[in-house]
Amino acid sequence: VRYQVYQGLALQQVAAERSLRPSDGLPALLPVVLYNGWTPWTAATDTTELIRLPADDALWAWQPSVRYPVLDMGADHGPALALRDNPAVLLFRLERRQTLAQLKAVIDDVIAWFRYNPALTDLKSCFAELVAKVLRKLGYRQPVPGDLQESRTMIENLVDYWKEEWRAEGKAEGKAEGEAKGAAIVLLTLLRQKFGHVSPEIEQRVTTATLDDLMHWTEAILDAGTLDEVLRTG
Repeated sequence: VRYQVYQGLALQQVAAERSLRPSDGLPALLPVVLYNGWTPWTAATDTTELIRLPADDALWAWQPSVRYPVLDMGADHGPALALRDNPAVLLFRLERRQTLAQLKAVIDDVIAWFRYNPALTDLKSCFAELVAKVLRKLGYRQPVPGDLQESRTMIENLVDYWKEEWRAEGKAEGKAEGEAKGAAIVLLTLLRQKFGHVSPEIEQRVTTATLDDLMHWTEAILDAGTLDEVLRTG
């Protein structure tokens, strides 16, 4: 329904900007939904799927019929994502859920692309902000530099940063068990940011784990593709 509203507003704007008359007609539009959520897209892509009418009802002729294409950034797009000379592909790759090694590879390709397109400084700043957003999703709370090369180096140091976060949480408690509690808090935060919902069973397992297990799991989270892969380590 929101897509249908956006489509109408877009046509209104085009008609106003071009001062279109009824005899001019309207241009063709192809609005696309870009989706970067953690779970696959499941919403209806055609309004006729949502309207509750019998198949032979005469009112069908007057119902809105709006379809839209979805580009799910988390889906498997095959060899198309292997391209390294297309900024749209690089954007998709940045938005995907990925391991630490994959993320570093994407940033390397982004850096290389802008090396051959140095004049696009505004676009480069946008990509630097996207990288900073990815780092924040991973739980990095320190200021992120606007330089892509520095951001890549920061990713390599991310695990060490998390370990320091544990120590700070633990020292605040003043006890050995406080350190484990702080590590559990950090790990649960990262798990929710990367994988979404964390079940009560998993939360219980994390909060009762040893500090060694928590350290192994937090190191594994960067390269793991699923929550199960994280908890299998250690």
